[in-house]
Amino acid sequence: MKRKIGYLVQVLIVGLIFFFLARNLHGNWEVVKESLSRFRFWWLLPTALFLGLAFLMLVETWRWVLRGTGASLSFATACKIWFASNMGKYLPGKVWQILGMVYLSEKRGIPKLKSFTSSVVSQFFGAVSGLLIGIIFLLIGGQRTLLGSAFWLWVILATLAAVSGISLLYPSLVQGVVNFLLRLAKKEPVKFSFDRLSFLLYMLFYGVSWILFGVAFFFFSMGLVEPDINFLWLATAGFSIATVSGFLAVVVPGGLGVREGVLVLLLSGFVPSHIATLLALSYRLWFTLVEAVLFGISFLIKR
Repeated sequence: MKRKIGYLVQVLIVGLIFFFLARNLHGNWEVVKESLSRFRFWWLLPTALFLGLAFLMLVETWRWVLRGTGASLSFATACKIWFASNMGKYLPGKVWQILGMVYLSEKRGIPKLKSFTSSVVSQFFGAVSGLLIGIIFLLIGGQRTLLGSAFWLWVILATLAAVSGISLLYPSLVQGVVNFLLRLAKKEPVKFSFDRLSFLLYMLFYGVSWILFGVAFFFFSMGLVEPDINFLWLATAGFSIATVSGFLAVVVPGGLGVREGVLVLLLSGFVPSHIATLLALSYRLWFTLVEAVLFGISFLIKR
């Protein structure tokens, strides 16, 4: 019964968010149709290229984290496992991506605890670095759409910087925080022994991945609008913050609706809200299609 109620809540939340996004499009439908008719499809190619690079960077970073647990995989095998398990995020609940990674890694001889630890640590650094990159790029771009004031951006940035600094100086605290969150989720605790240099490298690698994702979104935006180079800062910031927000929305599979809503909120300071909505929704489709293609390609890897 509880599971059915949980699924119903997920459907209601996602449906409500998409209802308001759709209403925004419907209210400006003539402008939306004109924008779609002028879409420059050739920008989809560099978008897909940078998305692919960003995903491959995530795979390599996960390999580094896994190596820190004392296990290792070839890059080809890691790609096969990562892209296959990545699609689990679109299933209800937030555990299928991790469970898929643990299951597939075990079939390759990686102990469950090591693959589980690497997945949890990767998600921790991915979220922290994503918010850091997002806030930094918002401030660089001079955008004040988040919380209405740059002062709050500095406060959030300082908080994230403090969290990152403590993580780098005291890796054992990260283990304590991660295990506390796992206990709240009624999961088994993990144990790892990464040094400070490793933590720094993980943060840097994930930061590069977020920037690549931002560049991909910027190129996609070029197909629909004609932004100047300053929009690159907002594109990177918006996508990073929106994606992490979707990840933190534990009741929503794949961050559906949440990511789009946050992205529209941030982009509305640069483009009309209906164009921001069109960008967010259409990019979700292209992003998911690229994920699906990479997922399909992973099956061709014979390792």
